[in-house]
Amino acid sequence: MSLRAALAEGTEQLAAAGIETARLDARVLMGAVLGRPPASVPALSCALSEPQQAQFDDLIRRRTKREPVAYILGHKEFWSLEFAVGPGVLVPRPDSETLIEAARASFADQDGPRTIADLGCGSGCLIIAALHLWPRAHGTAFDISAAALDYTRKNAERLGVAGRLDLVLCDFRQAEGAFDLVLCNPPYLREEELAQAAPELSFEPAQALSAGADGLSAYRSLGPVFGRIVHPEGLAVVELGAGQEAPVCREFSRAGLDVTGVRTDLSGIPRALLARPARKKVVGIRGPRG
Repeated sequence: MSLRAALAEGTEQLAAAGIETARLDARVLMGAVLGRPPASVPALSCALSEPQQAQFDDLIRRRTKREPVAYILGHKEFWSLEFAVGPGVLVPRPDSETLIEAARASFADQDGPRTIADLGCGSGCLIIAALHLWPRAHGTAFDISAAALDYTRKNAERLGVAGRLDLVLCDFRQAEGAFDLVLCNPPYLREEELAQAAPELSFEPAQALSAGADGLSAYRSLGPVFGRIVHPEGLAVVELGAGQEAPVCREFSRAGLDVTGVRTDLSGIPRALLARPARKKVVGIRGPRG
């Protein structure tokens, strides 16, 4: 079959499966088969070999079942770095880059953080991007999932930061240490949102997505953790779901944190919330009156 005919047929199958990005996804999958950039695929005029046709058909079949493209390809770009991903870790989203941008702006007039933590590291995209941004920093990645930590380890090795990254298998609520910067993309989908989400989300780990009936269960736990592990002059940067700015600010205030700013993503949605341990008020002691 010619490439163009295969591409048209694959696009039709994806569209029939309800995939809105059918044309783009077909190009991306064909590019993977040919080892070519997706943008160059439409201009190609050639016939597919039988092995190429079989591989393309298999990738299209997987996508029609709504498996995420990143899982099919085995990688996803984040902060201009390529991360290996697959079952057991969230697919890195461009919106999460807002956390790195917010952290970079906060340390713009300093040497940068020397100690960085990532609570619930998943693929390691946040902590590894931060270590690339600050080459003198040392990182600690916490995750309750051994599979996630394995992805983080592999990505750190391939991207050249493994020597500056410690991996800790534990629930983020048990995280210990003292850090200049703490990053976190917690689960924040309400049960109702998760039930109505796109089928692709069913492939990703539910524990990294679902946050109870109101979507705030992780934030209630994070406040005390930030208060314990963020250095007194340090910073916590946490991802927000749409519409969660006000309730998360309240939760963090109850935990004794000062919210110092919020950064929006490219869609204008408040996405990264910045918080610091509240400064303790110094109460003066009056001496005896003369």
